[in-house]
Amino acid sequence: QMLAFVHRLPCREDDSVTAKDLSKQLHSSVRTGNLETCLRLLSLGAQANFFHPEKGSTPLHVASKAGQILQAELLAVYGADPGTQDSSGKTPVDYARQGGHHELAERLIEIQYELTDRLAFYLCGRKPDHKSGQHFLIPQRADRRLLDLSELAKAAKKKLQSLSNHLFEELAMDVYDEVDRRETDAVWLATQNHSTLVTETTVVPFLPVNPEYSSTRNQGRQKLARFNAHEFATLVIDILSDAKRRQQ
Repeated sequence: QMLAFVHRLPCREDDSVTAKDLSKQLHSSVRTGNLETCLRLLSLGAQANFFHPEKGSTPLHVASKAGQILQAELLAVYGADPGTQDSSGKTPVDYARQGGHHELAERLIEIQYELTDRLAFYLCGRKPDHKSGQHFLIPQRADRRLLDLSELAKAAKKKLQSLSNHLFEELAMDVYDEVDRRETDAVWLATQNHSTLVTETTVVPFLPVNPEYSSTRNQGRQKLARFNAHEFATLVIDILSDAKRRQQ
């Protein structure tokens, strides 16, 4: 009952209390350790990535400067971006380090590279050592040179590089979901004895439709299941390579 507000619908633009007002309240609340207040604001429509026009920063900047690691985790759950710069060009990681909150700084870096770390781990079972400054781990296939000679592979890579950042992020998230689907299926099959329990209904053949996505994106997500292991690994490597290129 104490957290019943979480189930309330977010505010609409015509509500007396707008998302902007709630976001400003969130911006000032995250400097304290009161998680319930911030959860209430977020559940009602406050934006985790709200850029305060007067303060020139986001809630995550404020939480990081104050060393509020739990607030930072909560904001991250609601989509806060650790790589966002404030009006001074500093990121939440910069403020965490500046304040001596090293554990928080390391956690923010992990959050920032969560997607690419997951893809790297899927391919080679290892993650980059962020503490040493290594933020991308891009494994090379033994037959990579032969693969690059394929005109089809070259065209696909060129098309990937031509995507806008927004479309590239969507594709990367879809591949992340496909990795999760494939690994879940593999774990399920490995724990069964291939008896009558393992039927067509126990395996998810492709990613389910997400009602929040367009039909075009949902179709593209489901087509990822058609890639064999070799083709899918190649796609993951190309995404990791291009993610690194885009950050430079």
